[in-house]
Amino acid sequence: MPKTAKRPKPKKPRKPTTPRAHTLPARTKVKSEDTWDLDSLFKSDADWEKAFETWSAQIPGYAKFKGHLAQNPGVLADALQFDADLDRAGERLGVYAFLKTAEDQANSDYQRMKGRYQHAATQAAEAAAFIRPEILAIPQPTIGQFLAAPELLPWKLALERLLRHRPHTLSDKEEQLLAMQGQMSEASNQIFRQLNDADLK
Repeated sequence: MPKTAKRPKPKKPRKPTTPRAHTLPARTKVKSEDTWDLDSLFKSDADWEKAFETWSAQIPGYAKFKGHLAQNPGVLADALQFDADLDRAGERLGVYAFLKTAEDQANSDYQRMKGRYQHAATQAAEAAAFIRPEILAIPQPTIGQFLAAPELLPWKLALERLLRHRPHTLSDKEEQLLAMQGQMSEASNQIFRQLNDADLK
């Protein structure tokens, strides 16, 4: 009788290989060309600190305008310019602090930097909260004359847009109360980012 051919032994299935986990380098080890270039904002953290101290010290300057915006077009123009300059400087500080924090959510130095900025920005919003309701409280004939003044020409469009919100603007105290909740309303979002990006493995 002819011999039966031997059946080939089934090959054992290969064990799945576990891919190697790639560990991210520490932020301090990342090449500078692979990071954000923030030199256009501030050359160093020390420069940011100096600018922050100057900026935050200017926030009480809002007080000299409070209760005087209806006095004449020049005072109103000065108040609007002061507010715009402070807001512009604060934006540079805020962008730098937020981007530095985003680089490494576990870096407590930049968490403090961002927290200090947010606290000061909330103070600035509180200090400036009187501007909108005080402008809207100026009688219509007076504000009409103000809009024709050369001092307010750069602000004419902004003021016209603001006056459209007259029916929807709260009183001075209520607007200040809304400004005070800025830091509180950001807290939950900040806690989530900290847990999600740094603490949870």
